[in-house]
Amino acid sequence: MESQTDECVIDFYLLFVLQQKDTRTHLHYFTDGSKLNGRVGCSVVVMVPDTDCIVHVSKFRLSDYCTVFQAELFGIYQAVLWLSEKDSSAKIFVDSWSSIQACISCRSENGRRTKLFFRSVYCRLSLDIKMDFILSQFLSGHGRFGEYLARFRIRFDSYCWCGATVQDPVHLICRCSWFLNERSLLEICSGLDLCEDNLPYWIQFFPDRLFIFFSNIFNLLKSKVAR
Repeated sequence: MESQTDECVIDFYLLFVLQQKDTRTHLHYFTDGSKLNGRVGCSVVVMVPDTDCIVHVSKFRLSDYCTVFQAELFGIYQAVLWLSEKDSSAKIFVDSWSSIQACISCRSENGRRTKLFFRSVYCRLSLDIKMDFILSQFLSGHGRFGEYLARFRIRFDSYCWCGATVQDPVHLICRCSWFLNERSLLEICSGLDLCEDNLPYWIQFFPDRLFIFFSNIFNLLKSKVAR
């Protein structure tokens, strides 16, 4: 059965999903990302091995500023996300060596940044957190942040609008003066300083409040980039 979601003005949206009954436990997942005429997207196709039987197809439209590398990684992420909901094993086929290296690299900056929020893999797995696009940007640092956009020359510099320092997720969450009032209100309501050292505690004890704060920051980032 095929279904199509309405297009939304967000950073990615699901174009369509085609899904048939899963009759085998061992499946093959094929992922790919591409950029054509300035438009970026990725897809995931799930097939029964050694047959032409397609179990699942999904396509995603990403923001135009995204790179092919990001699209490749997002395709892998969607495959893993879909697989995590199934009680089965599978093989994921990826044609991007750089994406594979990024997934397995223990020295990646992304891993160090994520550790600011989760002290260990066990801490992450023990928390019931539903990952979405906004949250993944803050945890990885890959998104509309000045530091990241400047790296790909989408922005001329990496500094924050407040003029204090390089604009990255931790600065926006913990220090940026643009969000001083909202940050102070969160600290008063929760009784916990919103600083870098306390981020794991915010994730553990006040995730809903923190993620709303992330969304508010993201909406301002989005409006700034769109200008």
